[in-house]
Amino acid sequence: MAHSVDRSFCLSRCFEKGVCFAVDGTYRCLCDDGRISEDCAPIRWTSSPIPTLVATAEEDDPLYVLPLIAVFMLGMALLLGVVQVICCYVRREARRQLGPVAMASAEAPRTAVAAGELVAMPPLPEAGTSPRGIVCSSGESRV
Repeated sequence: MAHSVDRSFCLSRCFEKGVCFAVDGTYRCLCDDGRISEDCAPIRWTSSPIPTLVATAEEDDPLYVLPLIAVFMLGMALLLGVVQVICCYVRREARRQLGPVAMASAEAPRTAVAAGELVAMPPLPEAGTSPRGIVCSSGESRV
C-alpha cells in the first residue's frame, strides 16, 4: 500500500516536481508529468557514460607541486631583475641630465651633514629671474 510522506524522505526532494510516497519500505516520487521515479529528475538521454575524474599518481605525489613553486620563484626573480634594471637606467639618465657639477654640489651637503658640519644655504636667484631663468615683463619671476 502506498501513502504520501514528507518530500524530504525522497531522493533530492523529488526535485520539487512531485509527491513522495512510501511503497513497501522504499520511497518513490509521483512526478508532476505522470512518471514514477526515484527523484523526478529531467530525463536526459546520453550516448556515452558520464565521465569521471580519476586522480593520477602525479597529483597525489607531494613533489608534484615542487616544479610549480620553482617556476613561480624563477618568474619572481626575473621580474625583480627587470625592475632593478629599469631603476638603474632611470637613475643613470637623471645623473646624466644633472651633469657632474650638479652631482658634486648635491653630494657635498650630504658629506658635510654626515661629518656634523653646518651647511650654508644655496644663494637665492637674482630679482627678476626664476630658478629656471624665465623673466617676466613686470620684473617678477615665474616658475
